[in-house]
Amino acid sequence: MSSEIAQAARFLIAGLKTGGLDETQVETLVRAVGAAQRGATAEESRAALLKLSEGLDLPDLASTEVAARVLGALIEAGHDPQPARGPMLDCLRGVLPLCVTLADAVRPRIGDPPPGLSEYAAGKWIGRRANEALERAAQELPEEARAWQRLQVVWPGAIALLSVDPEGRAEASELQPLVHELLDLHEAAGWLGAMLGVLHEEPYVAIEPATGTAIAGRMSGVVENFQLNALLMDAVPWTGKRRISRNALAVVRGDGPQQSKETIVATWELHSYAVLEPDGTLPADPDPETLIWDEGMPADIPVVDDHRVIVLCPATSERSWRVQRMFASLPASLTREVLDADAVAGWLARIGEAAAATR
Repeated sequence: MSSEIAQAARFLIAGLKTGGLDETQVETLVRAVGAAQRGATAEESRAALLKLSEGLDLPDLASTEVAARVLGALIEAGHDPQPARGPMLDCLRGVLPLCVTLADAVRPRIGDPPPGLSEYAAGKWIGRRANEALERAAQELPEEARAWQRLQVVWPGAIALLSVDPEGRAEASELQPLVHELLDLHEAAGWLGAMLGVLHEEPYVAIEPATGTAIAGRMSGVVENFQLNALLMDAVPWTGKRRISRNALAVVRGDGPQQSKETIVATWELHSYAVLEPDGTLPADPDPETLIWDEGMPADIPVVDDHRVIVLCPATSERSWRVQRMFASLPASLTREVLDADAVAGWLARIGEAAAATR
């Protein structure tokens, strides 16, 4: 049946282009693609993904949503995303500038919430005003409004593709400034911004001055510093009881379910290189300004000698979080080499020198 996947994709896109299918007919064609996808050859898969990609630009946005959903599902099922990369990124390149134009028109119309509201109530007030402003601006800027809606229906498919396509993420990184301009108004922006900020094969060094232990390697697919902290708890050499369970580690790496009921308790506080004294030692009271917040992203960690430098400091209070990862299909990894005493001393000297330059 695998030879039928390209034909099933053609039937689906042809039906969506006519605009004459009812919901039952659409779902029948969607199921046909799903039934045909197992065991497809690379050539058959490529043909199907290319055909489905044609749906990203359909005039009817409901049809576009179906095409993007099926495209994402095939990629999540293990099909090579490369054939869909160009069409998906072209779609994002087309809609994002228009979305920014609409956001710029909407933002001044929202205004400030009345004084005395709680943070929650103020957020609700802003949300209502933003929706009202979007409706008014959409009448004045119809092309931009269509782009706004198209982004809403294609971004889950874009996330599916970018999760398993590091080359696609690198190519799409040029879109980060546009995505950033939408963070306060469009649902897609937070997810796309997080995905486009993910590093791939990024050199790092993590060093614990208190024990003289350090590891170096490359990180890939790590979205948040919560996730990085958990990976370090396994990667940094340990004796006795594990710092993080195997099940929790599988969740964090992307080898297991997206979340579990477990809780991780941090072993360290993560700090940037600027925490160290010029002689490479750790001060008695680390500067809180150098803290690497778990809510942040590895891309924000400062660099020394082309490495993201993470200084592992003793935890000053218990910090814990639920075991989960942001993106279901994005694998995360830390390669590691345990550094010997000479290498650790060399890094401490370089980090201390860099830290001194920040003072």
